[in-house]
Amino acid sequence: MRIVIIPQYFYPTYGGLQHFTNRLCSQFISVGTEVTILSPPPESDRDIFLELRPNSQINWKIIGDSRQDFWLNLHSFIPRHTDAILFLSIEYEEYILQQLNCIQTCMSNSTRTFVRVAATNDYGNVIAKNPERQDIMKRLDGVLVPTEYMQTEIKNASNGQIIPTVIWNLIDYNKYYPVDQKTKSILRKKYNMPDGIIAVWAGRFDNTKNLKELLLAWKFSNSDGTLLLVGDDPYTNRSYKQELLNCININKIKNVKFFGHCLENNISEVYQSCDFYVCSSMKEGHSNASLEACACGLPIIAYDIPGVRETATSFPFILNRIVPALDFKALADAINLTCKKLKQSDNLCWQPYKKSQRHSPDVVTSRYISILSGKMLDDKIKK
Repeated sequence: MRIVIIPQYFYPTYGGLQHFTNRLCSQFISVGTEVTILSPPPESDRDIFLELRPNSQINWKIIGDSRQDFWLNLHSFIPRHTDAILFLSIEYEEYILQQLNCIQTCMSNSTRTFVRVAATNDYGNVIAKNPERQDIMKRLDGVLVPTEYMQTEIKNASNGQIIPTVIWNLIDYNKYYPVDQKTKSILRKKYNMPDGIIAVWAGRFDNTKNLKELLLAWKFSNSDGTLLLVGDDPYTNRSYKQELLNCININKIKNVKFFGHCLENNISEVYQSCDFYVCSSMKEGHSNASLEACACGLPIIAYDIPGVRETATSFPFILNRIVPALDFKALADAINLTCKKLKQSDNLCWQPYKKSQRHSPDVVTSRYISILSGKMLDDKIKK
């Protein structure tokens, strides 16, 4: 089977969609599928990492000189005799019309065409209020989403005319897994980590992640551990990171460590060095970072939002705490309680767990192959 994958961004831009795209396409390659990725160039004001490269067996082409140029010219680069085309996200309002034109071109060429809606509220904000846009989405061969919540959200927003297929994000359990305390200590030395309890957050520094609230929750938790922030402000002016530094200084917040960017080949060991994952986002599709951390044996403390709540469902650790959204005092209390519990038992965090099958590479790949090839899906796997 020949598949064309079209992400909203890809290498050498760095982020969750890039991780997901390369993982999924590498899995397709492993089962004998021919994969082409067509992507826009990196944005001029964002960090790029030229050392990043996709799987060498993937046919990858950057199109155009800008995001807008990409969507305006993409239709000319769609290979003929393709079995399926998968758009991995929908655009924001700025470029949605150009993207929908590309989607219509793909459908008119009689190739099976699918769109994966990757974040909560994207469909409602960009598609649902416009009948013409909804009509295009209804004519697709399928709409895919990473969570059950998003399936319900789109079903309701389309008045039942679109019922997306849920295919969860995949995790390589050969890389993301719990370690014992001895291994954790070795990894802490490797990455120059402090002693004591370490809470970790990972991602892109921007307003959608609510990191200033996380910092305040950390302060009011009165924890004597360390809050590790993995990632950075990806934009060249670093304005949001400066806001975080100001927040720390003004509020005299202690024990916050900035790890900086961490490429994917090291991130699993960083999670394994820590004790629990904490998240203050108000919008996530199905946070790769939270899934990866939980797969490494870390309980999760987070605001009650759909994309993270389903992480806690996939990995039901005894120390998971999902608190009311925007209640940073509840977040602080949960952090305080978790730190106390972890101090009571060094091995409480490291515990055998049943791997969530719905995130396993084999299950995720088979579900994608099944729907992209036009076959019936096996919906028995729900956990």
